[in-house]
Amino acid sequence: MKDHPARERWRQVGSDAPREEYFRLLREAVVEFYLADPTNPYQQSGRGSGAQRWEETRRVFVRAIHRSGDFLDVGCANGLLLDISSADRRNTMRSSRIVALVSMVLVSATPLLAKGGTIGIYAVVDTVAFEPDETSPERVRICGVFVVPVPMSSGRYKAPQRGCLYFRMAPGMERIAEHDWRDLKAFAGTGRGVGFAQYWVPNPADPSGNPHHSLEVHVWNEGDVVSPDVYPLPHGRGIVRTGDGADPDFERIVAELQRAARRD
Repeated sequence: MKDHPARERWRQVGSDAPREEYFRLLREAVVEFYLADPTNPYQQSGRGSGAQRWEETRRVFVRAIHRSGDFLDVGCANGLLLDISSADRRNTMRSSRIVALVSMVLVSATPLLAKGGTIGIYAVVDTVAFEPDETSPERVRICGVFVVPVPMSSGRYKAPQRGCLYFRMAPGMERIAEHDWRDLKAFAGTGRGVGFAQYWVPNPADPSGNPHHSLEVHVWNEGDVVSPDVYPLPHGRGIVRTGDGADPDFERIVAELQRAARRD
């Protein structure tokens, strides 16, 4: 296995590192993975384990095309999806592509792989409770109304859900997590909608850490006795209060959240 010095630098960053430094190192690690081997188009397309595994995880998109017509490939890869779509003769497709190099995407924006939105969790927060206490929190229970990702890297979000999120700190991320938790507590009970955490995260089942996996979030019923999930990768903007070019639907999603909170 090849060395990945940028990934090791990111993994070793201290919990007291400035937020900007943490996300700079994260960008460098992702660029290193995608562009490390110019002879491997599958790694440049987000899957370093070779052609067979790449087709297993990508051909499903082509099989979902049920009729002839125009096919537009928009992404940060290299057009391989169009190659297998052209080889599928069930339908006639006129293909076009818009491709952005991953290095350009990551240099121009703090969040990781901003496809269809970078915010992992939208929330109207009612209460925030620290455990074991507020002075030295190790876990947090956040209750309110939430919009969270649809599983399996869809780029979409679920409908608003009322309930609670229950998190524990990830080793080495204590300072950043506590900062987010205290900011969220400041919004509790205000009725304001905010966003936090990253949408796109490394796939735990991929040994190469392919970051094409949407965040999986459990929204529990209030009072459920459960084990805490690890607090996800913090968003590059911390607790997000307004939308921008990477999250143009921020206001619409927050408005839906607030309507759901009022109905409940």
